[in-house]
Amino acid sequence: MRHHPYFFADLFFLFCFVFSLIVLRQLPWQWNLIASWNLATFLLYGFDKWQAGGKRLRVPEIIFYFVTFLGGSVGTLFGMHVFHHKTRKTSFQLVVAILLLIQAALVVSFLT
Repeated sequence: MRHHPYFFADLFFLFCFVFSLIVLRQLPWQWNLIASWNLATFLLYGFDKWQAGGKRLRVPEIIFYFVTFLGGSVGTLFGMHVFHHKTRKTSFQLVVAILLLIQAALVVSFLT
């Protein structure tokens, strides 16, 4: 049985997300969801860095953009910093910065 090329990256992210939901269950559900998504995003950066070291199949950038936009901005920033991943690619950093600005604007608009 052949899997989609990114099946294992998706499976890894899903596992990290569900595991985080279980571990952080004592938090209110909103904080649990945000913390779990960011932890899974952070670990996805580590997974892709590990994949890069072994010349294995990588996580596509669109997946990183997707998880960042859907609330994983803190996990993205920590993942980039801790794993020194995607820090030299200016185009990637620019898109992440734009996504963070959009997220900040959405949060401000919901709070006001």
